[in-house]
Amino acid sequence: SLRDTVEAQKGLASKEDDNVKCSVCEEEAASRGCVVCEEFLCDECTLAHSRAKRTRSHEVVGVAELKERLITKTPSVKSKSPPICPKHEDEKLKFYCVTCQHPIC
Repeated sequence: SLRDTVEAQKGLASKEDDNVKCSVCEEEAASRGCVVCEEFLCDECTLAHSRAKRTRSHEVVGVAELKERLITKTPSVKSKSPPICPKHEDEKLKFYCVTCQHPIC
């Protein structure tokens, strides 16, 4: 949805490399990231990730590179034509009200 896309972009764009938390333990700062799982990993979780049978073959990259890949992968709002406003049939939804958390025309 539009709301999810906006939140994903805001979350990725606002995180600096040293402020990204590990997606697994949610305690330590992330130092790496798994491209396949799309998760940020601290040093300890990176080690566990590389040892686990299911994930040992996954590509692990730096935090900045994973952020860049996730940003470019996240579908752009501009890539699709805007949906039509349910109240005004001849208007397209063009904006997103952060306060109301609804798309508006």
